[in-house]
Amino acid sequence: MSWKGFVKAVQRLPHQVLARTGNADSTLDEEFEVLNAQFEALNEAASALQGDATKFKKAVETMLAHQHSFATTLLEVFSPIAAGTGASPVPSADGGTTSGSTSPVPSLARTRSLKRHHTPSESLEAVGAYQRNLEAVRDPILQDLSTVDRRIIQPTADLLEVFKAIRKTIVKRNHKLVDYDRHRGDVAKLRAAPAKDAKDERRLIQTEQSLQQATHEFAVLNDAIKAQLPQFLRLRVAFIDPCFQSLYLLQLKVYRNLAAITDSLRAFPQQIDFATPTVPGFQAKHAQVEDLINKLTILKFTPAALAAATAGQPLPGQPGAAPNGTVSPAAGAPGAPAGTLPQYTTLPTAGSKSPVPTMVTGVPTGSPYGAAAAAGGGKAAYAAPPTALAAGGLAAASMPVPKPAPPVPAAAPAVLKVVSALYDFEGQQADDLPFRAGDRIEVLEATDSQNDWWKGRCHSRTGFFPANYTQ
Repeated sequence: MSWKGFVKAVQRLPHQVLARTGNADSTLDEEFEVLNAQFEALNEAASALQGDATKFKKAVETMLAHQHSFATTLLEVFSPIAAGTGASPVPSADGGTTSGSTSPVPSLARTRSLKRHHTPSESLEAVGAYQRNLEAVRDPILQDLSTVDRRIIQPTADLLEVFKAIRKTIVKRNHKLVDYDRHRGDVAKLRAAPAKDAKDERRLIQTEQSLQQATHEFAVLNDAIKAQLPQFLRLRVAFIDPCFQSLYLLQLKVYRNLAAITDSLRAFPQQIDFATPTVPGFQAKHAQVEDLINKLTILKFTPAALAAATAGQPLPGQPGAAPNGTVSPAAGAPGAPAGTLPQYTTLPTAGSKSPVPTMVTGVPTGSPYGAAAAAGGGKAAYAAPPTALAAGGLAAASMPVPKPAPPVPAAAPAVLKVVSALYDFEGQQADDLPFRAGDRIEVLEATDSQNDWWKGRCHSRTGFFPANYTQ
């Protein structure tokens, strides 16, 4: 703002304050107010059109990139992986792997596939169809989006520049209106004064001249705006409507191409559920997957759990595991149950003068060995093992051991339902359940999906089988 403009702004401020508080008269042109409201509405519509076009372009480009990555991921997940078991690859000298070599550790020599079973052919076909259709429509959509800048965004930006120029004229008109009202009020006050001296007369003449100039400037701008602004508003059909129609037709074309992707997938109703709403379907699947993940013992493999696995104890989350992943105390260790003694397995050596004592463990305190331990004040009691020397060697004498209690038979799993096999299933892994077409299978564990693997029993054998092979 220039100095001259600053001075005029200061001169207009008192009148603007009085006008806002209702203590000064203000001129109101209803015709101009109506035109100005239409102008502002058109300006907002043009700005919204430019913003919507920009957001639409970025959103579709981002969505296509995400869908392309998603399709690639689905294909990698559902593509068959080498099934069954085999030798675990051993790193070679050059940093690669030798598939024919076997690990010296028996527990690591054979590894299972990342996928327990092969993916059904219908699921693979659905994923392949989705990727092919996406690739078919992706390039045409991106080509259409490249025209958004030229056909919508840039023309709308040029139109907004025209709006800025018109708004400057309207602001100048409003300033001249304030000058007109201010000088008109000053002239009315000077004329209403009962007595005037020479100074008041000169001031009145100057104020009337300023009023005359302000009236002329305001009238010129106000008449020009009221005469030309309707013409500009009528040009909306030539300025904004083509841009809006281009955006509408582009959106319609993009949506049709995207709909073609999903419509082609309706040929796979068992793999893709179009009836369930998206959010409830996702929440149901999410809860099921989260429950499966929580059952993975590898997520709870703390150092204590590793020690338990080494000692042969159950892992966290398995039946009989110690709470919170702790390791059950070993016999003789601090915190072991009372009445359990540490164990040593040292036996007398041939040719020794006296037998080497053996510390007995795990013997109840009611036995002779346990009584000797209790008599020693809780310390470990040493006693000669019941052995005899013969021919320079050892002849082990068996000590009577109480018979263990017979195991309690586990309750048979409940049968959920009985299904009939539609096709033959040979089975690919040890825990599969092979059957022939027409066999009746007792379902022990099942999910809501017919395309999943269920657990069942057939011909006195229990294992997993593909549910879509039965009815």
